[in-house]
Amino acid sequence: MKYLYLLYLILLTSVSFSQSKFEKGYYIDNKGNKKEGYIRLIDFEKINEIDKLDFKSSKSSKNDKIDLTTINEIGIGSELKLIKVSLQIDDINFYKDYKVGKELDLKNITAFLNVEIEGKASLYSFASSFGKKFFYKLSDQDKGIVQLVYKKYLSEDNVKVNTYFRNQLFNDVKCENQVFNDFLNLEYNKEQLLKVFKNFNDCRISNSITYRNRFEKSFKTHISGFLGMNLISNPSLSTLTYGGEFEFVFPSEKLSFFIRAEYESFRSEEMNVYFSAGGAIRNEDTFKANAKSLDIIIGPRYNYIISKNHKVFFSTGIGFSEQSGSITASRKLILSGVDDTIYPLQKYELKPSSFFYLGVGYLFHERFGIDLSYDTNKTIYEDENTLFKLSYSNIGVNFRFVFY
Repeated sequence: MKYLYLLYLILLTSVSFSQSKFEKGYYIDNKGNKKEGYIRLIDFEKINEIDKLDFKSSKSSKNDKIDLTTINEIGIGSELKLIKVSLQIDDINFYKDYKVGKELDLKNITAFLNVEIEGKASLYSFASSFGKKFFYKLSDQDKGIVQLVYKKYLSEDNVKVNTYFRNQLFNDVKCENQVFNDFLNLEYNKEQLLKVFKNFNDCRISNSITYRNRFEKSFKTHISGFLGMNLISNPSLSTLTYGGEFEFVFPSEKLSFFIRAEYESFRSEEMNVYFSAGGAIRNEDTFKANAKSLDIIIGPRYNYIISKNHKVFFSTGIGFSEQSGSITASRKLILSGVDDTIYPLQKYELKPSSFFYLGVGYLFHERFGIDLSYDTNKTIYEDENTLFKLSYSNIGVNFRFVFY
């Protein structure tokens, strides 16, 4: 049971942290009114996928849920700044479904952009499950906020890349002593783009603010519950199973670490037959199991993000099975030409065991899921005298709901 207590402590700590962590900040509504207070920390890269912002006017006041459609700007000190803008954005997935042609497939949207650096030249980002896209704006030009062009596309069945963003930076965000070769090997990522914009603002003697965005792509935790059915082999039967899972997700969202608690119970009866006294005596040992098990599984998980609403995951781990219940055993001796002799029942306590776990699953809208699992053999009883061993493996199917 010590594993259950450990899991409970982790879950309780995680829930308490996630429910109480607020940072001092502000928001500006669509009418230009600024409201200062405390904002609940979330994954702000997903700000365009949620409806409400949790806000307190003071640490002791109640939590208000502010409709994001009424908000025009959000800020947390020098850490974070988000602005709502209407602009044109390329609607192409960075990772698959490439289209023919290198031109952007633009559409009009109104969304929050993350301000990366603000000055004479400002850099912004927009994140989604399709990849992060960057935008820029020059304070002395009237072009507004423009996307830095980067697009993978198909040409004669080959994937090519439009890297026109390097030309944009050379034309608009270069210092006097820079040449195109300085931009030729730039990668389309935050770190390298920030260096370009900071260098430009410095050489133009422009006071700029770089937002550290320490809340961007932070570690996340999820708690989910599941209910399902296990198909057990040796003995062959099916059991109802239920439990919960705590998941710690790394910033990339592709890798995570999970702790899973699963409960099941079953009854079974097995017979072991062997001969003694040179084959003259037939021994029939009957074992009746009435078992309950609590399995604690820990291990890594790989998440394959298909889109913002669809995800497939693959899990592996080490499991520890804490058994309760017992096995009752009776022994029948059959001698040639002699009546059967039955020994009284004996009771044996079950033993804890360890096993390996494999799983694959699908998650919809980060809320509803189904997964298949396989547990290798769990040995719950072993007779030292007859070498009889009662063990079982199982294949399970579970339906899960992610609480947060």
